[in-house]
Amino acid sequence: MIKILFICDYSVIHSRRWINNLMEQQLYDIYVISTGYYNNSFGDHFYNLKEYKPIKNIKIWKYKLFCKLPYWQSFQSFLQDISYLTIYFNFKKKVLAIANKINPDIIHALRIQPEGYLGKYANKNSKLFLSTWGQDLILYKNNLVFNFLNKKTLKYVNTLFVDTLRDKYIADLYGMKNSSTIKVFPATGGLDLNEFEIVSFDERSKLKKKFLLDRHFDENTITFLSCRGFGRRYIDFDIMLKTFHHLMEKGYDIHLIIDGNVNSPGFYYLSKMIKELKIENICTLISLNHGELIKYMKAIDYYISFSKSDGLPISMLESMICGMIPIMSNLRIFESWVIDNVNGYLVDLSDIKLVIEKLESIIIYYSKQNNKYREIIETNYSLIRNNADRNKFKKEIAESYLI
Repeated sequence: MIKILFICDYSVIHSRRWINNLMEQQLYDIYVISTGYYNNSFGDHFYNLKEYKPIKNIKIWKYKLFCKLPYWQSFQSFLQDISYLTIYFNFKKKVLAIANKINPDIIHALRIQPEGYLGKYANKNSKLFLSTWGQDLILYKNNLVFNFLNKKTLKYVNTLFVDTLRDKYIADLYGMKNSSTIKVFPATGGLDLNEFEIVSFDERSKLKKKFLLDRHFDENTITFLSCRGFGRRYIDFDIMLKTFHHLMEKGYDIHLIIDGNVNSPGFYYLSKMIKELKIENICTLISLNHGELIKYMKAIDYYISFSKSDGLPISMLESMICGMIPIMSNLRIFESWVIDNVNGYLVDLSDIKLVIEKLESIIIYYSKQNNKYREIIETNYSLIRNNADRNKFKKEIAESYLI
């Protein structure tokens, strides 16, 4: 039986989905090295690189102090980048020792930094597979260290899995060898549609009514959900929150829910900004697990993401299969999934006046075109079924490991 060693952060749902889907088919002998601690059930086939450490709630005064530092956001991004390099240098010999012990036929790294670097280092006699998603290949294009490591790693990859055609072209530009195989699978291998219990438009209307009632919202409140964290490295929350402030001032009955890690500097910063803009009554910061998030998606009207640059967000595809209508930044990466004013909306973030006008037109249209929204929701159901259903990719993904 072919041995596959995965190097990944198994605490991340994307990693677990890919590996569990492959394990269900019982075709391969699978091992996992996790860069993030996870309480596993794999027995001697699972290796945690880090010991368990309980997450400590940081006192709010420490966030206040941190956010007063000059360029604190750049500093926070710098700390994240350093953590990737620290994992690589601290654990590369341990990963090599595990790989030598297992002697896998394939080493598959899920994410390029730092797991891809570890995979390349540990790969002596195996085939090297790599999965990238999100902004793996574009986030560090101007960072000399990561750009160098990314290009160096890609040159040793035999099979690359990406979630967009854009990343396929970037990998080619970065110098992947001609004999390498590049496969495109959205949503890290697709969505398990059985997980979502797809509801009809009428059922969704009932769920929304209950959702509003439980939170003491008016029955005509139009709801928006941003569920990509509180960090401002990728998402332009300044424009988003200021836009909702202007819409509130114009008297629209709206509510924005932002999901993320409440134990973070970003949570404090957004809380402070919400208070300064006096939008506490129309904006809620919350922390949801994945099951809770899906329930919210089935009841909220719009999925909203004002990203500065992006990959293909799995949460956007999940929101569409749950009946939400996406409002995305006007980036080319979304054009295959969202056609402006057809099955969602693309917003130009270059001018806040244009953003306000766009959101205002969406709100006005929503109140007048209930039947049209039924059509949009059904269109998006079909789009996800046809292009992001995991069952359509299962066989091809499994056969990719037959070397």
